[in-house]
Amino acid sequence: MHIAFLSTLVSAGILCFLSVLFYIEKRRGTRFLSSLREAGDRGIAWLIRHMSRVSGFLERDVFRRTIHYVFHRVLEFMLSGLHVLEYYVGKLIHTNRTIAKKGAREPSGATTKLAEIAEHKVNTALSDEERREHKERSVGTRL
Repeated sequence: MHIAFLSTLVSAGILCFLSVLFYIEKRRGTRFLSSLREAGDRGIAWLIRHMSRVSGFLERDVFRRTIHYVFHRVLEFMLSGLHVLEYYVGKLIHTNRTIAKKGAREPSGATTKLAEIAEHKVNTALSDEERREHKERSVGTRL
């Protein structure tokens, strides 16, 4: 037999038993096993009080947990953004490293700014005679 059918039969049997029991008790005016049933009633009442107190704590905690969850999701989003940023920075580093290695391997045909300045200094340098004349003129004007 299927479990659903079996549980339906058991539930129906219990319902019939309790209906007959309550009918007989109502006609007699007293309860069967009254001390045991009163102890069960007290236990169920204690369980209900305890569960209502616990549910109060859970309801108060829902707002705090929601804030924590939202904060956690924001941090996850930021972390995924950092992963994307890390990926693109890694690509830039790889490209730069490739260009630097390529430049180190190739002979430098192009001149740098400092090399151009040194070349200009050599090209525009005064001869010894021009330096002497310039020095005489500048010393003579100082007096």
